[in-house]
Amino acid sequence: MEKVDSYIDDSIIIDFEIPPVIQEFIKAIEEADKTKDDGLFLNNTDYIENSTKNYVIDGILTMEQRERLIKKYCVRWWNS
Repeated sequence: MEKVDSYIDDSIIIDFEIPPVIQEFIKAIEEADKTKDDGLFLNNTDYIENSTKNYVIDGILTMEQRERLIKKYCVRWWNS
């Protein structure tokens, strides 16, 4: 299994508007990734996964946008 220095996949570009609540989760994830705070990282990835479901239902995000956010911020954790 590949060891990564960062759980955030910087190859995935987020070029759409992100709701403010999700932006706060992303800031926390980025900080947790820098400081290697796995607990904080995990909590906020859970928030992104759960919160974005509602944003898709409400038409604020598309399913493709939700999937890009999850792939960028959540997937590497589970694959490490």
